[in-house]
Amino acid sequence: MKEIHLRLSDIPKFGDSEMQSIVMGKRGTVVIPAKLRKRYRLDEGSPMLIEEREDGLLMRPAVSTPVDVEVYTQERLAEFFLNNAMDKEDYLEARQEVVGMGIDPDTIHHAPWPLRVIRASALFGSFSMPMC
Repeated sequence: MKEIHLRLSDIPKFGDSEMQSIVMGKRGTVVIPAKLRKRYRLDEGSPMLIEEREDGLLMRPAVSTPVDVEVYTQERLAEFFLNNAMDKEDYLEARQEVVGMGIDPDTIHHAPWPLRVIRASALFGSFSMPMC
């Protein structure tokens, strides 16, 4: 391996940081200096981007945006099942599913089947759905 000797004056400074020299290891691995890993909160497995530029390569941390994930309680799932039933048969199946979850369907906030039909017709008038 060819050794490269640099003087401190050969390393350009950018703002309060300075460019550092690193050596590529086997299979293209590079070690990012500890000071930079701490500054950019990089740990093993941190995602990085490498970009080919006209003047060389640019490597930088990949920005990842955390996604808020809603975790549903059993009661919330039961509410979904009961409120999304499309017909009376589907509603009765949803009630059985909720009972199978160990929950009394009557304790879940939802529009029971006959009331749902009355509410829908009050909102939209009488209508019929085409059979597929």
